[in-house]
Amino acid sequence: MRICFIAPFNPVPREGTTQGGHIGGVERYSDCLTQELAGRGLDVTILCTGESNEVTQRGRVRIVQRRRAGVFMRTPFGFILDEAMKDYDLYHVPATYPSYSELLPLLAKLRGKPSVLDYHFDVPPMGAAVKILAPLYYAFAKHAFATTGAIILKNHGYEMTSPGLRTLPSDIFRVIPNGVDTDFYAPVANPTRDYLLFVGRLVPFKGVATLLEALALVPAADRLPLKVAGSGPERANLEAKARALGLDVEFLGFVTNEQLRDLYANARATVLPSISHQESFGMTLIESMACGTPVIASELPGTTYVAAYGGNLFARADPKDLARALVETARGTRDAPRGHALAAAIRAKYSWAGVAAQIHALYLELDAAARGEPLRRVAVEGPAPPETTSARVRP
Repeated sequence: MRICFIAPFNPVPREGTTQGGHIGGVERYSDCLTQELAGRGLDVTILCTGESNEVTQRGRVRIVQRRRAGVFMRTPFGFILDEAMKDYDLYHVPATYPSYSELLPLLAKLRGKPSVLDYHFDVPPMGAAVKILAPLYYAFAKHAFATTGAIILKNHGYEMTSPGLRTLPSDIFRVIPNGVDTDFYAPVANPTRDYLLFVGRLVPFKGVATLLEALALVPAADRLPLKVAGSGPERANLEAKARALGLDVEFLGFVTNEQLRDLYANARATVLPSISHQESFGMTLIESMACGTPVIASELPGTTYVAAYGGNLFARADPKDLARALVETARGTRDAPRGHALAAAIRAKYSWAGVAAQIHALYLELDAAARGEPLRRVAVEGPAPPETTSARVRP
């Protein structure tokens, strides 16, 4: 099968370009998943935008980059239709990136080809104009979404909170989580556990400002230093806020995968303080837990589900409740799993090999149906949360 895998931003930009600020969870997901799919014998092409027109090879995956004309609502615009119109067997499309998420499944259907809509997040309504247009967009988008063969969700129940999904028939959804390289992300011997960690793009919805406000509320004796790994447009504002609050915060900027693994493995906890439903899963949570490090996450439909394996939850955008969780972490008053026991649980549920196997099965099902040879549906549901959890879930 020839797979056209859409990644709006190049997940592995050429060294020396200025695309680092666009590399987030969706891009890392695209890179890891396509490598696993290619390893299963699929012919995978990533179609993305960047600073120039170029074709590169990463392992067994071909990357076709088209020059980006601009970005609106975090959707990059580039002339990709020439490549998308080539003879692919299936289209794997991310959502929600307005224009990509609706037009490419429609294009696939017109060409008689199946498509998969991989639902990463809802469009964040930023700005007065966008807030006015958002209901109109979702009214149109839900009809376009219904043309795809299947919609991949990262966890159970997200469709009930999504304005673009909640009216669609339930049989279109498949729950397949994000994955983690459990051979690479793993516990280390004698971790230091002497700091807190945030990993992610420095953009408003990630809630780093809330984390800084919470740290300022923690008693000095319980206040651990914070390391911030990632870059983005909010960095200068956040650095200024940390200085004004007198906090011990180190902004690391972009870090390599090897540096990131060591940061996870030696942290006391990884904090994901996201404040909107745009955070539908939280790859940093499973990467941290694969290294044996517990997590602290805001109560959102996706992060609540993931953090249940080894973490503490706090009320979204609530610095006081986050401060409570930080104090519990510093004092060790919470019996959260950690170390090899936590890593083993993540390996069993979230390995990339298992995730790719589920998505490959879905591809085969949709391809057979498109050719008029329907197969019995392969069970591809994601794992259910554990029966016993250390996470504090409110009714």
